[in-house]
Amino acid sequence: MIHVIPLKLFAIFCIAINGILTPPKAHGQLLDNKPPNLVIIISDDQGHDDFGAINPKIFNTPRLDTLRQESVVFENFYVNSTCAPTRASLLTGRRFLETGVWGVHGGQDYLNLDERTFAQTIRQSRGYCTGFFGKWHSGKTQGYLPWDRGFDTAIMAGLYQHLNGQLYTKKGTFKTSGWTDSVLAKRVATFITKHARAEKPFCVLFAPMAPHGSWRAPENLVKNFRAKGYSESLATLAAMLEALDSNVGIVLDAIEQSGIAENTVVFYLSDNGPINESGRKDLPALSSEEWNLRNPTKLKGNKARVWENGIRVPLFVRWSNKIDPRQEVTPTHVIDLFPSLCELAGLPNVRVENGLDIHGLSLARLLKDQTPLPARSLFIANDHVQDQDGRTRYDLLRSIENLPPSRQHLALRSGAYKLVRSGGSGQLFNIQEDPRETRNLATVEPERFAVLNMQTQEAFLKARDSGRAYRMPVFQIGGDYHSSIVYGAAPVSLRGSASYDSHTVKNLKSAKAGASFNINVMTTGLYDIFLHANGVMPYTTVRLAAGDAQLDTTINPAQSIPLGSLHLNKGEQLLHFDILKNAQHNSSGIAALKAISFVVSNANPSKLPLKF
Repeated sequence: MIHVIPLKLFAIFCIAINGILTPPKAHGQLLDNKPPNLVIIISDDQGHDDFGAINPKIFNTPRLDTLRQESVVFENFYVNSTCAPTRASLLTGRRFLETGVWGVHGGQDYLNLDERTFAQTIRQSRGYCTGFFGKWHSGKTQGYLPWDRGFDTAIMAGLYQHLNGQLYTKKGTFKTSGWTDSVLAKRVATFITKHARAEKPFCVLFAPMAPHGSWRAPENLVKNFRAKGYSESLATLAAMLEALDSNVGIVLDAIEQSGIAENTVVFYLSDNGPINESGRKDLPALSSEEWNLRNPTKLKGNKARVWENGIRVPLFVRWSNKIDPRQEVTPTHVIDLFPSLCELAGLPNVRVENGLDIHGLSLARLLKDQTPLPARSLFIANDHVQDQDGRTRYDLLRSIENLPPSRQHLALRSGAYKLVRSGGSGQLFNIQEDPRETRNLATVEPERFAVLNMQTQEAFLKARDSGRAYRMPVFQIGGDYHSSIVYGAAPVSLRGSASYDSHTVKNLKSAKAGASFNINVMTTGLYDIFLHANGVMPYTTVRLAAGDAQLDTTINPAQSIPLGSLHLNKGEQLLHFDILKNAQHNSSGIAALKAISFVVSNANPSKLPLKF
C-alpha cells in the first residue's frame, strides 16, 4: 500500500530526519575540577533479564545488582543487534554502518582506519591514561588493534577461549592459566590501582567475553545450579553469569580500595541481547521453557534481531555522591557514550572527529541534573544486509546499489513509538505502552507509520550511500610491524569457484579460482611470504601478484607454506591470489585459504608481535 503523506506530516518528517542526521550541539562545560576517571564495562550477549535483580529465580549476580542500585539505570537503552557493530558505535559515537563495520567476521568487523575512538580523543586532548582489556572485535590485523586505536595499555583476548585462552599484546602473545575473564579482570584491577593516585586521570574499557558461547564456567559454580535441578545448559549459563558478576566485582573492588569511587564514573552495558544456543555441540540449546524462564520480562526476539530483546539492554552509570541513583526512561543509544565520555572528560562540544560527524548526544547533563535531551529518533540497522534476491551472511556484495531499504531488517525508536522493518514489511508499536511488541499499529495510525517508515528507509539509504558502508578492510603491510597478515575472509573480489565464509576463502579447487584483497604497503621492500591454508592438494601452483610484482610457486600440503619473497612498493593496491594450472599434474587446488602473511626479509623473529 502506498500512503500519501499530508503536507503537515511531511514537515514533521523533515524535522525528524534532521534530528537523526544533525544532532544539536551540547551545552557548555560540565566540570570545573579535575575530570573523573572513566571505567566502561561491556559484557557479551548478556540479556535484559540476565540479572538477579530482575530474575532471581535463575541468576545470582549480587555485585551487578548492587551496582544497579547505586546507578542511574537507563531503561530504554539501545545497542546494535550483534557485538562488532555495537563496539564500533561505542568506540566512535557513530552509527556502525558508516564506521566500516557492517557484520561479524568475514572482513565485516574492521573499524575504518580514519575513525577516531574516544580513547584517542581524551588521551590527546585531556591527557588521559587509557587501557583496554578483553574482547576487541574491531579488527584483528595491523593498524586495527587496540594499541593502534588510542589505548596505551591493551590486552586483547582470543575470541571465546574462556579457559586457558590466548592473549595478545603489542609486545607478543601469551597463554592464560585459568579462566580468561578472571585473568583480565585482575589486569584491569592492577591498571586501576596503578593509575588511581597519578596526576593524570585514567580511562579503561573492560570487555569480558561472558556469557558469549561456547558456554563454560567453573565446575564449583555449575554444580550449585545443577543441584537446583537445572539442565546442564541452563546451569552452565547461570554459572557463567555468576562468574561474570564476580569478575565485575574485582574491578569495582579495585575502585573502592583505591579510594577513588567519588572521582570515577562507571558505565556498565551489554553489547546485544541474549541467545539460546550454547555454542557447544555437546551442550543443547535452551528449551522453550528455559528460554521463557531466562526472559521473564518477555521482550520479543533475541540477539541478531532488531526486536526489543535483541537491541535493548540495561545501561548502569554510577558516580558515587555526584549523581543520584534513579531510573531513567529517556530513549538512548550506545552512540551516546562517546560524547558522554568526552564531556565528562572536559570536552563538552565534540560534534565532529577527524572530519566525521558524531551521531550521538552526550548524556552528561541528563545524568548530572536531569536536563532533558532534545527530541530525536534512534535508527538501528541489522548487520545482515539483504540484496534484491536475499543473501547469506557471507555472499560477496557485488553492488551496494542492489541493497534496497525495503528488504532490510531495520528499527527506529521515535519517542514512545518504534517502527520495525522485518521480512520486507513494516510494523509500528507503542513501546511505552506495549514493550513486548504485540500490537501492530500500522493500520491504526497510518500517517505516523508512513512518516516513520519513510524516515527509517531514508536513514538506511544515507548510510548505504555514504561511501563508508559495506567495504572490506585495507590490510596494512610493513610500517611499524615486522610481520603483517592478510586474512582470507575479507576478499574484495572472487574468481572461478571461489567463495568465502566467516574465516576463509574456500573452494579454490581448480585453475582460475582466485581472490583479491585491499592492501596498503607502508614500507617499500622485500617481504617473505607465507601461505596459511587447509586442504592443499599436492603440486598445486599458486600465483601472488601486487602491482608489478608477481610470484608463482608450486606447493605441497602443509599448514604454513613458504611461497618465496616479493618486492612490494609503497601505497594502496590490490593483492591477487590465484590457482594456476600445473602442466605436470591434473590435480590442483586449496580447500580453504586462511591467510597470507608478510614478513620483512631478515626480520628478527623475536620482534614479530603476532603469530597466526
